[in-house]
Amino acid sequence: MPLRIEFQALMMLVLLSAHVSWFGCVVSAELNVSYTQYNFDSPIVDYFWCSNSNESNSTKHLMVLTEMGFVYKSQEKGPTFSKLNDHIFSKGEDSTIAWFIRHPSNHEMIIFVGSKGVNWVTEDCGKTARKLALGKGIIEIDFHPTEEKWIIASSWTKCEDFIETSCEIYKELFVSRDMGEHWNLIASGVIQFSWFPSLEDNEASKRRILLLSQNHGLLKLKGELEYTLSYSDDFFQTSKVLFNRARHFVLSSNFLFVAGVNQEDKQEAMLSASSIKGINAFHFSEIILPFTRLRELSYTVLESESSRVVLNVNHNSDNYLYGNIYVSDSRGVTYSLSLKNNIRNPRGDDFDFYKAKGIDGIYIANSIDEEMLRFHLQSGNKALISSEGKRIRNRKGKEKPTTMKNLQDELKEFVKSYISFNKGGSWNLLAAPTLDSKGHRITCEDESCTLHIQFESMGLTHLQKILSLDEVPGLLIANGNVGTFLSNNPEDINTYISRDGGRTWKELAKGSHAFAAVNSGEEILLFPLNTPSNKFAYTFDDGQHWFEYELSTEPFEILNIVRAEGNDMLLTLVGEKVGEGGSSEGVIVNLNLTNALQGVCNDQALIEDLQAEAPSVTSLCFLGQEYHVRKRDFLSRCNIPLREKIQFSSFIETSTCACQEEDWECDAGFTNISGVCTWNQNFRKGLTPEMSENCVSFYYQSQGYRKVPGSICAEGVDHSPLKMDCPLRFLNVKRNMMLLALVFALIVYLLYLCSSSLMSNLCGWNRRDSKNYFPDGEEKEEEKRLK
Repeated sequence: MPLRIEFQALMMLVLLSAHVSWFGCVVSAELNVSYTQYNFDSPIVDYFWCSNSNESNSTKHLMVLTEMGFVYKSQEKGPTFSKLNDHIFSKGEDSTIAWFIRHPSNHEMIIFVGSKGVNWVTEDCGKTARKLALGKGIIEIDFHPTEEKWIIASSWTKCEDFIETSCEIYKELFVSRDMGEHWNLIASGVIQFSWFPSLEDNEASKRRILLLSQNHGLLKLKGELEYTLSYSDDFFQTSKVLFNRARHFVLSSNFLFVAGVNQEDKQEAMLSASSIKGINAFHFSEIILPFTRLRELSYTVLESESSRVVLNVNHNSDNYLYGNIYVSDSRGVTYSLSLKNNIRNPRGDDFDFYKAKGIDGIYIANSIDEEMLRFHLQSGNKALISSEGKRIRNRKGKEKPTTMKNLQDELKEFVKSYISFNKGGSWNLLAAPTLDSKGHRITCEDESCTLHIQFESMGLTHLQKILSLDEVPGLLIANGNVGTFLSNNPEDINTYISRDGGRTWKELAKGSHAFAAVNSGEEILLFPLNTPSNKFAYTFDDGQHWFEYELSTEPFEILNIVRAEGNDMLLTLVGEKVGEGGSSEGVIVNLNLTNALQGVCNDQALIEDLQAEAPSVTSLCFLGQEYHVRKRDFLSRCNIPLREKIQFSSFIETSTCACQEEDWECDAGFTNISGVCTWNQNFRKGLTPEMSENCVSFYYQSQGYRKVPGSICAEGVDHSPLKMDCPLRFLNVKRNMMLLALVFALIVYLLYLCSSSLMSNLCGWNRRDSKNYFPDGEEKEEEKRLK
């Protein structure tokens, strides 16, 4: 059982005048906070809230999985925990759990994947559990999008499965339509699989499965690089091939992407896309990137929606630190260059790219400075091929041996952060605040002083992700630094906040923090990051006033903060501390902040200090949509009941905005040069519509811009294609020569027809009046015949 420490009391921290805080103005006042702490047997590897999603007031339980394979369940919102391994899993067997999977729609249904190949499922949030009858270890699993108890899962074969034949190791695919009580083997040689979205109300649509499998026989240990993508509507009794020579597929709500093999260069990938509009509407088109000289080795879909696809394309080797970001037109086929040198980790599974919640179209990304990249690659390549063993210097002047790894390590020192307000149509450096959290002016070594944001892909441990909320448009909180480049020195990192979608930023506090926003985003909590602590700070006015809390527990290192579903005033802190004997232990602290300000609201001195604070309204316009973000005054927040706090909407959507430059992006084949979309001669030809040779009256000519997909702006800045009159016919020599030749041939043909006696009347020729028409002697014969 985990160790339980419970506190239900008023927490008051009296700060002496000599006390030094890492925050600005710290307020001494009574704060009504309750919390409960639990220590677990080992570090926590996974956790989530379990509840019946069909009941708004249902009991919520926190499920926790530890590194030792034990599962714990809270009784209700975390007051007590019980260990599930001892009483709901089969006794006498190894019941340790490797990982668990939460059903996407039924939050009472969980599959526990055992570390020894024995798996369980619960349909009542851990009250009871039963074995999955598959009898094999599960590798991957996919829940059906609409049928609650339908699942497909893969498992490796074992040599004991083969009695009369030699051992072959490959993946098999199984289906169950009763949540694991019965299974059927449906495919072998499996590489990748997925349920297809149920687009139509019929049995075929409901049963459709996508499968990527090996082309020839079963998948051997060495494997192949070319596979076949097929689908089946009857669990692979029959199937249809969608794509040959495929490597991987990505299925989104609107597109199906397939990475194929370039037959001329099998190390190079070719990406094709098909929109998903109906059960039989597969029409694959190879995507068109603007560059023709760059190899396309791998693709990652960063964002996919009905009107936009964002790709990171790796043009270098697999272990490279960066790739280019491209954005699509509304069809998802033709792409424009969006941002060069976007940071990616060497595995290619994590990128410095973030889509903000609350307001559509805001992206934040990190990129290697183009000038520094070009300089280092040129100098590094020369050094790499030199027999003299040249060395390179980093920004601090230290020398390193010239290797490709060291070159990439050097490039990490030249990373900048960029923000886009129009879905990647254009990017800007983040505006740096002018003052720090202490009120001191921020100065930089040079004039290129901007804000840079930390991401996880740089390999930093226990890094806090950027925070934004669907219900609080414009709110962004992140750790970073002000300077020319992103700093790798922890002492340079501070915490920053934006209330206008990233257009302006404010330093919230010194140092790196884990953070959470509560009470509809109007109050912020900060916790020291990467250092054991039992303190946190609370502000209701974005750092002008702070309350410090000290928990009566041993210091622990915080890893994450989880908000309870349906109530953002209940927080779960997930952490880790060193236990007895030096081993690491998991820590859970449940914070209840529902009445945190109750005592503060009765502090007359503080109320007088805040009398000047009034409700504020900020108007924001993004992609033609206008938002009015309102912030309540402090006193009104004191008196609003909890149910109204939860239901409070911090914004009102109003009418459309006039079009701005942000509502336009460079058209395919054009690139942004000093703020103007200019044709790039290195881009692939034929990307933009050109005048047809058969132009009759008019055609449309691109000005180098296209409207950002999803923008609903009206009037204002207009970069629409220009309506152009077709050139005069006589100026088109090639076309006119063809027309003259056609007319001449037609005249000759008509003369030939009129020369026959049968067509003479139709031609309107009176042969009796045309004495010279017939040769000598034939005229009289013709007159006789006519009589």
